[in-house]
Amino acid sequence: MVRLSQAQGVNLDEILTEKLLLAPNGKLKNPYTASDLPLNLPDSQVCAMRWDDGTFSTYHLKNFASHNEAQAKGYQLTHHKACGACSGLQDLSVYLSTTDLTTPVRRCASKWFFPDTRIKACLMEEVGFTDRCADAWLYNILHTRDVCFDICVEEYGWGNLILGRFPEQHNLSSGALTRCVQCDEERSGPGFKYAAGRTRRNSGIVSAIQRGTHEIQAVDHTQYFAPNAPVRP
Repeated sequence: MVRLSQAQGVNLDEILTEKLLLAPNGKLKNPYTASDLPLNLPDSQVCAMRWDDGTFSTYHLKNFASHNEAQAKGYQLTHHKACGACSGLQDLSVYLSTTDLTTPVRRCASKWFFPDTRIKACLMEEVGFTDRCADAWLYNILHTRDVCFDICVEEYGWGNLILGRFPEQHNLSSGALTRCVQCDEERSGPGFKYAAGRTRRNSGIVSAIQRGTHEIQAVDHTQYFAPNAPVRP
């Protein structure tokens, strides 16, 4: 995990610009208010990486139409769907090392009376996200607060929301998502997936939220530092 967290992506601005996510001031656009984002990208697209040299310290990300195309061009799949603000290896290290991201993110989100900058700082300092990945999660939190507030209050109770007390289980006994989580997924999910690029499901990572096995796409994260890892010729 340490080597993943220390690797530097050198073309992340280029990736975000390609996806129309980089604002003129260098900040990540809010996918819920930007009107120029094509949120429905092809499912077959993949985000892949290639090291710049044999030191395994810097790398490039690139979008491809398919996994096979990425391999043919000498790149390694890092997640399905197009790259985004959370596609870097540092954020991957957070996804891999923290099975339950929902709970720590909720703790940050429960800082209702703090400015947005404090919530983002929590996402970076207490969860470990990079700056722009934290922005993607922050925008998701703020949007879910707007569109799912009543549902979440009804399900968890106002006091629990304020104090950040949530049930350990994110699924009902039937296996279905809790109403608050379901609302977040339906109403905020598309924007978050577009901005973040990487999710646990499209990265092949099992989370604390129970999912059908068909929802978790296969990705091998064991080969980044292998002797045959992709390196720029």
